[in-house]
Amino acid sequence: MKIVEQFLPGSLGTIVALHGAHYARDWGFGTFFEAKVARELAQFAGRFRANDLVLLGVDEGGVAASLILDLNDPASGEWGAHLRWFIAADRCRGTGIGRGETLVLGSDDPASGAFARSLGDTGGGSFHGCDGAGPSVRSADAGEDPGLHRNRH
Repeated sequence: MKIVEQFLPGSLGTIVALHGAHYARDWGFGTFFEAKVARELAQFAGRFRANDLVLLGVDEGGVAASLILDLNDPASGEWGAHLRWFIAADRCRGTGIGRGETLVLGSDDPASGAFARSLGDTGGGSFHGCDGAGPSVRSADAGEDPGLHRNRH
């Protein structure tokens, strides 16, 4: 696995696809959520600054993992940084890529690496342990017509 610190051709689409597949399968999220990821990732890419951090794990199959530290997110306000789009492809399960030291730091030393150099006060959230993103996504995904946004099995 190679770790790169920049977007590659096609990587935005892959990051959106990884999120769409994972959250549809494991959380029942639908098109609304995938469109939200695509829109916000595209907005980030359009306003990307040198102090933001993009980390992509790339293997023989292409982009396999991503983590982005958005230090200039207008919505973060006093929180400063926003940890976003942290995901790994199913093919990476069991490899350690999502544990931090591999993708986030590129080593076992938490004091080194690009992530440590970029750290600020983060206010990110996820579904396990931090409910920051969960409630807004769940309520938005439920929308006026839940059948329109949620996948039905």
